[in-house]
Amino acid sequence: MEKIEQILNVNTATVESQADVILVNGEVFTYKNSGLTRRVFVNKDKTLVIKVPTDKYYQRHNDNEAKLWNEASDEEKEQLAETKMLANGYILQEFLQTLDDPDTAINLGRTLTMDEIYFAGSCRNDVGFDTPGRLKCYDYDEIKKY
Repeated sequence: MEKIEQILNVNTATVESQADVILVNGEVFTYKNSGLTRRVFVNKDKTLVIKVPTDKYYQRHNDNEAKLWNEASDEEKEQLAETKMLANGYILQEFLQTLDDPDTAINLGRTLTMDEIYFAGSCRNDVGFDTPGRLKCYDYDEIKKY
């Protein structure tokens, strides 16, 4: 009788990128949104997000984002969501209330200033508000390229 052997190559990033809930450092994160290369999960308190590459080839986006944060000046960091690379290659980032979130307009209680509109445009509108209400970029790939 022939022996049938099946080898499964399971990439953790791929498995977790398809999940609705992930556990990171003992904290539960639920699916929030997807971009072209990563899925984003948010914690219960809406203070942190985790960015998980949808494929091992997209890890470079997390690597680039961590590098940009680490090399940014203090002045530049004021415009960026605080970012940390985890040991597993995921990005841990401060939660921002994004412009595409319907609650943002309600919670903000004001319209964007012209400076905020220009800044958002320079970040491909990948921006959101931190707890004190400062507009920051959360996807560094194309920050200020426009």
